Amino acid sequence: MVSVDEIQFVRKLALVKCVPIREIVRRTGLSRNTIRKILRSDKTKFEYKREVTHSPILGDYIETIEKWLTEDQQVGRKYRRSARRLCDILKQEHGYEGSYESVARHVRELRKELSFAQRSLATSLL
Repeated sequence: MVSVDEIQFVRKLALVKCVPIREIVRRTGLSRNTIRKILRSDKTKFEYKREVTHSPILGDYIETIEKWLTEDQQVGRKYRRSARRLCDILKQEHGYEGSYESVARHVRELRKELSFAQRSLATSLL
């Protein structure tokens, strides 16, 4: 992701100092396509958003993962299962044939939800 300062620097080099794109690439380490994209648009921030993918193989195991993650909330941080460990357990004990990435993505989303739920519960108690 290109920061606002980098975009400003690229535009200053190209538009004010009339430095060629090839030289800007050398100075910044950005690709030519990125430099061109910066110069052609008025945006000040560029982001990449990944499309939501559905994982039908994981669908049968989502409840199990949710149960494990809620159990892990009760134990100390050191003893919680990582996404890699959850995937290994699913493969060995439950016959899961999907990829690690789909498990890790789902675990990341669930942990965000669980931590948000805990924070909102804690603030409501205060």
